[in-house]
Amino acid sequence: MRRRIRELLMLTLLVFGAVYLLASLNWCPPWPERAARKVSAARQDGPWRAGAAEVDLDVPYPVTMGGYGPPRATATRANRRPRARALVISSGELTVALVSLDVVLVPRPVVDRVRLESGMPTAVVFATHTHTSLGQFDERPMAELGGLGWYRESARDALIHAAAQAIAVAKGAQTEVVPELVTAAHAGLCRPRTGAACDERLERLVLRGPSGPVAQLVVTAAHPVLVPRGSDALDSDYPGLFADLARERGEGITLVAQGAGGNASVAGERTPQAQVDALGAALSGLDAGAGEDAPPRLTLTVASTTLPHADGSRLVPALSRNPANNLACQKAEMEAEVVRLGLGPLTLLAVPAEVTAAAAPALESAAKASRVLSLAGGYLGYLEPVEVVRANEGEAWRQYYAPELASALAEAAALTAP
Repeated sequence: MRRRIRELLMLTLLVFGAVYLLASLNWCPPWPERAARKVSAARQDGPWRAGAAEVDLDVPYPVTMGGYGPPRATATRANRRPRARALVISSGELTVALVSLDVVLVPRPVVDRVRLESGMPTAVVFATHTHTSLGQFDERPMAELGGLGWYRESARDALIHAAAQAIAVAKGAQTEVVPELVTAAHAGLCRPRTGAACDERLERLVLRGPSGPVAQLVVTAAHPVLVPRGSDALDSDYPGLFADLARERGEGITLVAQGAGGNASVAGERTPQAQVDALGAALSGLDAGAGEDAPPRLTLTVASTTLPHADGSRLVPALSRNPANNLACQKAEMEAEVVRLGLGPLTLLAVPAEVTAAAAPALESAAKASRVLSLAGGYLGYLEPVEVVRANEGEAWRQYYAPELASALAEAAALTAP
Protein backbone atom coordinates (compact mmCIF):
# COMPACT_ATOMS: atom_id res chain seq x y z
CA MET A 1 0.00 0.00 0.00
CA ARG A 2 2.79 2.41 0.95
CA ARG A 3 4.62 1.52 -2.23
CA ARG A 4 1.55 2.42 -4.31
CA ILE A 5 1.21 5.74 -2.49
CA ARG A 6 4.88 6.55 -3.18
CA GLU A 7 4.46 5.63 -6.84
CA LEU A 8 1.35 7.79 -7.10
CA LEU A 9 3.16 10.72 -5.49
CA MET A 10 6.11 10.32 -7.83
CA LEU A 11 3.79 10.17 -10.83
CA THR A 12 1.97 13.29 -9.65
CA LEU A 13 5.25 15.17 -9.21
CA LEU A 14 6.46 14.08 -12.64
CA VAL A 15 3.22 15.18 -14.30
CA PHE A 16 3.25 18.49 -12.44
CA GLY A 17 6.90 19.04 -13.37
CA ALA A 18 6.26 18.26 -17.02
CA VAL A 19 3.28 20.61 -17.15
CA TYR A 20 5.24 23.35 -15.42
CA LEU A 21 8.17 22.87 -17.82
CA LEU A 22 5.91 23.06 -20.87
CA ALA A 23 4.09 26.10 -19.51
CA SER A 24 7.42 27.81 -18.81
CA LEU A 25 8.63 27.52 -22.40
CA ASN A 26 8.13 30.61 -24.55
CA TRP A 27 4.88 30.03 -26.43
CA CYS A 28 4.42 33.67 -27.42
CA PRO A 29 4.22 34.51 -31.13
CA PRO A 30 6.86 36.76 -32.74
CA TRP A 31 6.26 40.38 -31.73
CA PRO A 32 6.34 43.04 -34.47
CA GLU A 33 8.49 46.14 -34.27
CA ARG A 34 7.28 49.23 -36.07
CA ALA A 35 7.34 52.93 -35.27
CA ALA A 36 4.17 54.82 -34.43
CA ARG A 37 2.44 56.31 -37.47
CA LYS A 38 -0.39 58.67 -38.27
CA VAL A 39 -3.26 56.80 -39.90
CA SER A 40 -5.65 59.59 -40.83
CA ALA A 41 -6.52 63.20 -40.09
CA ALA A 42 -9.57 65.29 -40.92
CA ARG A 43 -10.78 68.76 -39.95
CA GLN A 44 -13.93 70.71 -40.70
CA ASP A 45 -15.02 74.20 -39.68
CA GLY A 46 -18.66 75.08 -39.91
CA PRO A 47 -22.09 74.44 -38.40
CA TRP A 48 -22.80 71.10 -36.79
CA ARG A 49 -25.59 68.61 -37.20
CA ALA A 50 -25.98 65.92 -34.57
CA GLY A 51 -28.22 63.03 -33.67
CA ALA A 52 -28.27 60.58 -30.79
CA ALA A 53 -29.92 57.30 -29.91
CA GLU A 54 -29.89 54.52 -27.34
CA VAL A 55 -30.60 50.82 -27.89
CA ASP A 56 -31.05 48.06 -25.31
CA LEU A 57 -28.58 45.19 -25.53
CA ASP A 58 -30.25 41.90 -26.46
CA VAL A 59 -28.65 40.01 -23.57
CA PRO A 60 -28.43 36.21 -24.09
CA TYR A 61 -29.60 35.15 -20.61
CA PRO A 62 -28.39 33.36 -18.57
CA VAL A 63 -25.08 35.17 -18.83
CA THR A 64 -22.01 35.52 -16.64
CA MET A 65 -21.73 38.91 -15.00
CA GLY A 66 -18.51 40.57 -16.15
CA GLY A 67 -16.26 42.81 -14.11
CA TYR A 68 -14.89 40.76 -11.23
CA GLY A 69 -12.68 37.75 -10.76
CA PRO A 70 -14.05 34.33 -9.72
CA PRO A 71 -16.46 33.40 -8.30
CA ARG A 72 -18.75 35.19 -10.73
CA ALA A 73 -22.51 35.53 -10.59
CA THR A 74 -24.82 34.32 -13.33
CA ALA A 75 -27.43 36.88 -14.34
CA THR A 76 -30.91 35.91 -15.46
CA ARG A 77 -32.43 39.41 -15.55
CA ALA A 78 -31.56 43.11 -15.24
CA ASN A 79 -32.36 45.79 -12.70
CA ARG A 80 -31.35 48.38 -15.28
CA ARG A 81 -30.88 47.08 -18.79
CA PRO A 82 -27.44 47.68 -20.31
CA ARG A 83 -27.60 49.89 -23.36
CA ALA A 84 -25.63 51.19 -26.31
CA ARG A 85 -25.78 54.95 -26.73
CA ALA A 86 -24.55 56.72 -29.85
CA LEU A 87 -23.84 60.34 -30.71
CA VAL A 88 -23.18 61.20 -34.37
CA ILE A 89 -21.91 64.68 -35.29
CA SER A 90 -21.45 66.02 -38.82
CA SER A 91 -19.85 69.16 -40.16
CA GLY A 92 -19.52 69.50 -43.90
CA GLU A 93 -18.07 66.25 -45.22
CA LEU A 94 -16.76 65.07 -41.83
CA THR A 95 -18.87 62.80 -39.64
CA VAL A 96 -17.76 61.39 -36.29
CA ALA A 97 -19.47 58.93 -33.99
CA LEU A 98 -19.12 58.21 -30.28
CA VAL A 99 -20.64 55.07 -28.80
CA SER A 100 -20.86 54.13 -25.14
CA LEU A 101 -21.55 50.55 -24.07
CA ASP A 102 -22.74 49.67 -20.56
CA VAL A 103 -20.03 47.05 -19.97
CA VAL A 104 -16.72 46.91 -18.12
CA LEU A 105 -14.55 47.04 -21.27
CA VAL A 106 -14.78 46.86 -25.06
CA PRO A 107 -12.27 44.56 -26.84
CA ARG A 108 -10.78 45.67 -30.15
CA PRO A 109 -12.53 42.97 -32.25
CA VAL A 110 -15.89 44.30 -31.05
CA VAL A 111 -14.84 47.85 -31.98
CA ASP A 112 -13.77 46.70 -35.44
CA ARG A 113 -17.09 44.91 -36.05
CA VAL A 114 -19.10 47.92 -34.86
CA ARG A 115 -17.20 50.12 -37.29
CA LEU A 116 -17.73 47.66 -40.12
CA GLU A 117 -21.46 47.14 -39.55
CA SER A 118 -22.16 50.85 -39.01
CA GLY A 119 -20.07 52.10 -41.92
CA MET A 120 -18.20 54.40 -39.52
CA PRO A 121 -14.54 53.26 -39.78
CA THR A 122 -13.32 55.69 -37.11
CA ALA A 123 -16.18 55.44 -34.60
CA VAL A 124 -14.94 55.99 -31.03
CA VAL A 125 -16.42 53.09 -29.06
CA PHE A 126 -15.90 53.07 -25.30
CA ALA A 127 -17.11 51.33 -22.15
CA THR A 128 -18.86 53.02 -19.23
CA HIS A 129 -16.88 50.54 -17.09
CA THR A 130 -19.77 49.20 -15.04
CA HIS A 131 -18.67 46.01 -13.28
CA THR A 132 -22.14 44.44 -12.98
CA SER A 133 -23.15 44.15 -16.62
CA LEU A 134 -22.83 41.16 -18.93
CA GLY A 135 -19.54 39.43 -19.64
CA GLN A 136 -18.47 36.57 -21.96
CA PHE A 137 -17.87 38.81 -25.01
CA ASP A 138 -14.03 38.75 -25.05
CA GLU A 139 -12.23 35.63 -26.28
CA ARG A 140 -8.79 36.53 -24.92
CA PRO A 141 -7.75 34.08 -22.17
CA MET A 142 -6.64 36.90 -19.86
CA ALA A 143 -10.08 38.51 -20.13
CA GLU A 144 -11.92 35.22 -19.68
CA LEU A 145 -10.01 34.34 -16.53
CA GLY A 146 -9.60 37.85 -15.19
CA GLY A 147 -13.10 39.25 -15.28
CA LEU A 148 -15.50 38.23 -18.03
CA GLY A 149 -16.02 34.48 -17.99
CA TRP A 150 -15.89 32.04 -20.87
CA TYR A 151 -16.43 33.55 -24.29
CA ARG A 152 -19.79 33.28 -26.06
CA GLU A 153 -20.37 34.61 -29.54
CA SER A 154 -23.96 35.57 -28.69
CA ALA A 155 -22.75 37.90 -25.92
CA ARG A 156 -20.27 39.56 -28.28
CA ASP A 157 -22.94 39.96 -30.97
CA ALA A 158 -25.28 41.65 -28.49
CA LEU A 159 -22.77 44.48 -28.12
CA ILE A 160 -22.00 44.76 -31.82
CA HIS A 161 -25.58 44.84 -33.07
CA ALA A 162 -26.83 47.30 -30.43
CA ALA A 163 -23.95 49.69 -31.08
CA ALA A 164 -24.35 49.56 -34.87
CA GLN A 165 -28.11 50.06 -34.57
CA ALA A 166 -27.66 53.03 -32.23
CA ILE A 167 -25.30 54.67 -34.74
CA ALA A 168 -27.78 54.11 -37.57
CA VAL A 169 -30.67 55.65 -35.62
CA ALA A 170 -28.51 58.58 -34.50
CA LYS A 171 -27.47 59.27 -38.10
CA GLY A 172 -31.09 59.49 -39.14
CA ALA A 173 -32.00 61.86 -36.31
CA GLN A 174 -29.44 64.58 -37.02
CA THR A 175 -30.44 68.21 -36.62
CA GLU A 176 -28.61 71.53 -36.28
CA VAL A 177 -26.89 71.90 -32.91
CA VAL A 178 -24.64 74.28 -31.00
CA PRO A 179 -22.12 72.96 -28.43
CA GLU A 180 -22.07 74.23 -24.84
CA LEU A 181 -19.26 73.16 -22.51
CA VAL A 182 -19.00 73.32 -18.73
CA THR A 183 -15.91 72.19 -16.82
CA ALA A 184 -14.68 71.83 -13.26
CA ALA A 185 -11.11 71.18 -12.17
CA HIS A 186 -12.00 69.75 -8.74
CA ALA A 187 -15.43 68.14 -8.80
CA GLY A 188 -14.85 66.03 -5.69
CA LEU A 189 -16.34 62.89 -7.24
CA CYS A 190 -13.42 60.52 -6.71
CA ARG A 191 -10.63 59.53 -4.34
CA PRO A 192 -7.31 57.86 -5.26
CA ARG A 193 -7.28 54.10 -4.80
CA THR A 194 -3.52 54.22 -5.30
CA GLY A 195 -1.13 57.07 -5.99
CA ALA A 196 -1.24 60.63 -4.74
CA ALA A 197 -4.34 61.90 -6.57
CA CYS A 198 -7.28 60.94 -8.74
CA ASP A 199 -8.61 62.71 -11.84
CA GLU A 200 -11.13 65.12 -10.29
CA ARG A 201 -11.89 66.98 -13.52
CA LEU A 202 -15.44 67.07 -14.84
CA GLU A 203 -16.66 68.05 -18.30
CA ARG A 204 -20.10 68.16 -19.85
CA LEU A 205 -20.57 68.98 -23.51
CA VAL A 206 -24.21 69.68 -24.36
CA LEU A 207 -25.36 69.72 -27.98
CA ARG A 208 -28.37 71.99 -28.05
CA GLY A 209 -30.78 71.88 -30.96
CA PRO A 210 -33.71 74.12 -31.97
CA SER A 211 -36.07 72.27 -29.61
CA GLY A 212 -33.69 71.70 -26.71
CA PRO A 213 -30.80 69.38 -25.85
CA VAL A 214 -30.14 66.61 -28.37
CA ALA A 215 -27.37 64.90 -26.43
CA GLN A 216 -24.67 65.42 -23.85
CA LEU A 217 -21.29 63.88 -23.18
CA VAL A 218 -20.18 63.76 -19.54
CA VAL A 219 -16.55 62.88 -18.73
CA THR A 220 -15.81 62.00 -15.12
CA ALA A 221 -13.53 59.51 -13.32
CA ALA A 222 -14.58 56.99 -10.67
CA HIS A 223 -14.94 53.23 -10.89
CA PRO A 224 -18.61 52.17 -11.25
CA VAL A 225 -18.47 49.42 -8.60
CA LEU A 226 -21.33 50.67 -6.43
CA VAL A 227 -23.81 47.87 -7.13
CA PRO A 228 -23.24 44.94 -4.75
CA ARG A 229 -21.79 41.92 -6.53
CA GLY A 230 -23.39 38.49 -6.35
CA SER A 231 -26.85 39.43 -7.59
CA ASP A 232 -28.61 37.58 -10.40
CA ALA A 233 -29.51 40.91 -12.06
CA LEU A 234 -27.40 43.03 -14.38
CA ASP A 235 -27.08 46.71 -13.52
CA SER A 236 -25.45 49.58 -15.42
CA ASP A 237 -24.42 51.30 -12.14
CA TYR A 238 -24.22 55.06 -11.83
CA PRO A 239 -23.34 55.83 -15.50
CA GLY A 240 -26.48 54.08 -16.71
CA LEU A 241 -28.64 55.54 -13.95
CA PHE A 242 -27.39 59.08 -14.66
CA ALA A 243 -28.08 58.65 -18.39
CA ASP A 244 -31.58 57.26 -17.80
CA LEU A 245 -32.56 60.06 -15.40
CA ALA A 246 -31.13 62.73 -17.71
CA ARG A 247 -33.24 61.42 -20.59
CA GLU A 248 -36.35 61.47 -18.40
CA ARG A 249 -35.62 65.12 -17.53
CA GLY A 250 -35.52 66.03 -21.23
CA GLU A 251 -31.75 66.45 -21.42
CA GLY A 252 -31.36 64.22 -24.47
CA ILE A 253 -29.26 61.10 -24.83
CA THR A 254 -26.39 61.07 -22.34
CA LEU A 255 -23.05 59.33 -22.80
CA VAL A 256 -21.03 58.97 -19.58
CA ALA A 257 -17.32 58.37 -20.20
CA GLN A 258 -14.40 57.65 -17.87
CA GLY A 259 -11.46 60.03 -17.89
CA ALA A 260 -8.21 59.00 -16.22
CA GLY A 261 -10.06 56.68 -13.86
CA GLY A 262 -7.59 53.81 -13.57
CA ASN A 263 -6.83 54.60 -9.94
CA ALA A 264 -10.05 56.45 -9.09
CA SER A 265 -12.60 55.15 -6.62
CA VAL A 266 -15.86 56.87 -5.78
CA ALA A 267 -15.44 59.47 -3.04
CA GLY A 268 -17.00 58.08 0.14
CA GLU A 269 -19.37 55.18 0.65
CA ARG A 270 -22.04 55.81 -1.95
CA THR A 271 -24.86 54.05 -3.73
CA PRO A 272 -25.36 54.59 -7.48
CA GLN A 273 -28.11 57.11 -6.67
CA ALA A 274 -25.84 58.99 -4.28
CA GLN A 275 -23.10 59.22 -6.91
CA VAL A 276 -25.65 60.41 -9.47
CA ASP A 277 -26.82 63.08 -7.04
CA ALA A 278 -23.24 64.18 -6.40
CA LEU A 279 -22.53 64.31 -10.13
CA GLY A 280 -25.68 66.32 -10.76
CA ALA A 281 -24.86 68.74 -7.96
CA ALA A 282 -21.36 69.28 -9.32
CA LEU A 283 -22.71 70.01 -12.78
CA SER A 284 -25.47 72.32 -11.56
CA GLY A 285 -22.87 74.53 -9.90
CA LEU A 286 -21.17 75.28 -13.21
CA ASP A 287 -22.00 78.04 -15.68
CA ALA A 288 -22.72 76.83 -19.18
CA GLY A 289 -20.82 78.41 -22.01
CA ALA A 290 -22.73 79.91 -24.91
CA GLY A 291 -20.80 78.00 -27.55
CA GLU A 292 -18.06 79.48 -29.72
CA ASP A 293 -18.30 82.85 -31.42
CA ALA A 294 -17.18 81.25 -34.67
CA PRO A 295 -18.67 78.03 -36.04
CA PRO A 296 -17.24 75.12 -34.02
CA ARG A 297 -14.40 73.01 -35.35
CA LEU A 298 -14.68 69.24 -35.70
CA THR A 299 -11.44 67.24 -35.95
CA LEU A 300 -10.53 63.57 -35.97
CA THR A 301 -6.95 62.27 -36.02
CA VAL A 302 -5.95 58.61 -35.67
CA ALA A 303 -2.48 57.25 -34.91
CA SER A 304 -1.32 53.68 -34.42
CA THR A 305 1.63 52.14 -32.60
CA THR A 306 3.19 48.74 -32.05
CA LEU A 307 2.87 47.74 -28.42
CA PRO A 308 5.63 46.46 -26.15
CA HIS A 309 5.53 42.78 -25.31
CA ALA A 310 2.63 41.45 -23.27
CA ASP A 311 3.75 40.88 -19.69
CA GLY A 312 1.85 39.02 -16.98
CA SER A 313 4.78 38.71 -14.60
CA ARG A 314 3.48 41.26 -12.09
CA LEU A 315 0.25 39.34 -11.62
CA VAL A 316 1.75 36.21 -10.09
CA PRO A 317 4.57 34.95 -7.80
CA ALA A 318 8.07 34.68 -9.24
CA LEU A 319 7.92 30.93 -10.02
CA SER A 320 4.81 31.47 -12.18
CA ARG A 321 6.05 34.39 -14.24
CA ASN A 322 6.91 32.48 -17.41
CA PRO A 323 3.52 30.71 -17.56
CA ALA A 324 1.82 34.05 -16.81
CA ASN A 325 3.66 35.69 -19.70
CA ASN A 326 2.54 32.90 -22.01
CA LEU A 327 -1.05 33.41 -20.91
CA ALA A 328 -0.84 37.20 -21.30
CA CYS A 329 0.41 37.02 -24.88
CA GLN A 330 -2.21 34.57 -26.14
CA LYS A 331 -4.44 36.59 -28.50
CA ALA A 332 -2.98 39.79 -27.03
CA GLU A 333 -3.17 42.95 -29.10
CA MET A 334 0.15 43.75 -30.78
CA GLU A 335 -0.89 47.15 -32.08
CA ALA A 336 -3.21 49.83 -30.76
CA GLU A 337 -4.57 53.15 -31.90
CA VAL A 338 -5.25 56.43 -30.17
CA VAL A 339 -7.80 58.92 -31.49
CA ARG A 340 -7.74 62.68 -30.97
CA LEU A 341 -11.29 63.94 -31.27
CA GLY A 342 -11.84 67.68 -31.33
CA LEU A 343 -15.42 68.58 -30.45
CA GLY A 344 -15.38 72.37 -30.63
CA PRO A 345 -14.30 73.53 -27.16
CA LEU A 346 -13.52 69.99 -25.95
CA THR A 347 -10.62 67.86 -27.20
CA LEU A 348 -10.46 64.21 -26.16
CA LEU A 349 -7.71 61.63 -26.59
CA ALA A 350 -9.32 58.19 -26.77
CA VAL A 351 -6.99 55.55 -25.32
CA PRO A 352 -7.64 51.76 -25.15
CA ALA A 353 -6.60 51.39 -21.50
CA GLU A 354 -7.52 52.29 -17.94
CA VAL A 355 -5.35 55.37 -17.70
CA THR A 356 -4.36 56.49 -14.20
CA ALA A 357 -4.16 60.09 -13.03
CA ALA A 358 -0.36 59.81 -13.05
CA ALA A 359 -0.24 58.58 -16.66
CA ALA A 360 -2.74 61.05 -18.14
CA PRO A 361 -0.71 64.30 -18.21
CA ALA A 362 1.98 62.97 -20.58
CA LEU A 363 -0.64 61.68 -23.02
CA GLU A 364 -2.70 64.87 -22.93
CA SER A 365 0.39 67.02 -23.35
CA ALA A 366 1.66 64.96 -26.27
CA ALA A 367 -1.66 65.18 -28.12
CA LYS A 368 -2.48 68.75 -26.99
CA ALA A 369 -5.78 67.36 -25.73
CA SER A 370 -7.86 68.62 -22.84
CA ARG A 371 -8.79 65.19 -21.49
CA VAL A 372 -8.01 61.50 -21.80
CA LEU A 373 -10.97 59.25 -22.55
CA SER A 374 -10.15 55.81 -21.15
CA LEU A 375 -11.44 52.38 -22.23
CA ALA A 376 -11.93 53.52 -25.83
CA GLY A 377 -11.15 51.56 -28.98
CA GLY A 378 -10.07 48.36 -27.22
CA TYR A 379 -8.68 47.24 -23.89
CA LEU A 380 -5.01 46.80 -22.98
CA GLY A 381 -5.45 46.73 -19.21
CA TYR A 382 -4.17 49.46 -16.92
CA LEU A 383 -1.73 52.21 -17.85
CA GLU A 384 0.78 53.69 -15.41
CA PRO A 385 3.92 55.77 -16.15
CA VAL A 386 7.01 53.73 -17.00
CA GLU A 387 8.77 54.54 -13.72
CA VAL A 388 5.72 53.53 -11.66
CA VAL A 389 5.53 50.14 -13.38
CA ARG A 390 9.25 49.50 -12.97
CA ALA A 391 8.91 50.25 -9.25
CA ASN A 392 5.83 47.98 -9.12
CA GLU A 393 3.80 50.72 -7.51
CA GLY A 394 0.30 52.09 -8.01
CA GLU A 395 -1.78 50.00 -10.40
CA ALA A 396 1.32 48.41 -11.98
CA TRP A 397 0.32 44.88 -11.01
CA ARG A 398 -2.76 45.29 -13.20
CA GLN A 399 -0.78 46.40 -16.28
CA TYR A 400 -0.66 43.53 -18.79
CA TYR A 401 2.16 44.94 -20.92
CA ALA A 402 5.81 45.83 -20.38
CA PRO A 403 6.59 49.12 -18.60
CA GLU A 404 7.16 50.91 -21.93
CA LEU A 405 3.43 50.80 -22.78
CA ALA A 406 3.01 54.42 -21.68
CA SER A 407 5.89 55.53 -23.91
CA ALA A 408 4.47 53.72 -26.95
CA LEU A 409 1.03 55.28 -26.53
CA ALA A 410 2.51 58.74 -25.88
CA GLU A 411 4.52 58.46 -29.11
CA ALA A 412 1.31 57.77 -31.02
CA ALA A 413 -0.53 60.53 -29.15
CA ALA A 414 2.11 63.06 -30.25
CA LEU A 415 1.32 62.25 -33.88
CA THR A 416 -2.30 63.32 -33.38
CA ALA A 417 -1.40 66.81 -32.16
CA PRO A 418 -2.34 69.68 -34.47
